[in-house]
Amino acid sequence: MNNCEGFWNCISPDAWITSSGTLTGAFLGAFIAGMITLIANKKMMNGQEKLRKRDKDDYFRIIAQQFIDQFELVDSMIQMVVETGFEEKRTKETGISISEKVKNIDAAVDIKIMNPADYKLLYKLLEGHRYISYELIYLSNERPPNAEVINIIRKELSNTLAQLKDRVMKKS
Repeated sequence: MNNCEGFWNCISPDAWITSSGTLTGAFLGAFIAGMITLIANKKMMNGQEKLRKRDKDDYFRIIAQQFIDQFELVDSMIQMVVETGFEEKRTKETGISISEKVKNIDAAVDIKIMNPADYKLLYKLLEGHRYISYELIYLSNERPPNAEVINIIRKELSNTLAQLKDRVMKKS
């Protein structure tokens, strides 16, 4: 048995080479495995994001298509009321009908499933129609509805509806 002077002097050169090779191999192996895991994770997250976006687009397309016809019907109801000179009974009935349609549309839309830009279009349509129904139901007791304001709002809502249709066509 050899006596060594200190621990570090007792290790043979081949043990140093073997130890350093083992450590280097373990480090490289862990590094490569970590990089592969990161790349795979990133691809998986991108794939999930694409699926989420596609699901949101599909949901928007379905919801928007269902309600485009209803928004057009509401617009024709408003046009009829304006053309009849805001006859009191017809005005209130139309306002109530518009209010009910807006409530049904709003209840059917799930904001959590939609992209914010898509919801913004639907929200703008809903709020415009809410204001018109409020004007027709409640404010008509105090004064006749302002046809100019309603026509300005209708024009803005028509533009928004056209944007909604364009967005639905782009996502198809």
